[in-house]
Amino acid sequence: MQNDGLQQYNHQNSNDINLSELTQIASCTTGATKSVIKTIVQLFEEQVSKVPDNIALVYENIQMSYQELNEKSNQLARYMRDNYALQNENLVALCLDRSCDMLIAILAVLKAGCAYVPIEPSY
Repeated sequence: MQNDGLQQYNHQNSNDINLSELTQIASCTTGATKSVIKTIVQLFEEQVSKVPDNIALVYENIQMSYQELNEKSNQLARYMRDNYALQNENLVALCLDRSCDMLIAILAVLKAGCAYVPIEPSY
């Protein structure tokens, strides 16, 4: 296996590093004095604040604005946190066909602080 001077990332030790340490590592390796690491949720919500009425999602004959997608995903994220014992970094299985609901569910899981595991419905 080729190393290229980089150490292999061991998934079993993924809890050994936190976001602050990751930011410091990014600063050291890129030479940047200040690195900003943003999550998908943060980037999405920035887009919502910039262009809330722009179309964020088109699926078949359905269109959804950034604001509408944000509101629906927030609603589902709140429901999930209020009704299930979710903790940060829990894995949430999503078994959905491609649809607007699938994207709403993915965003909701991420907003709830969890990670999603996609499961093919035909499996």
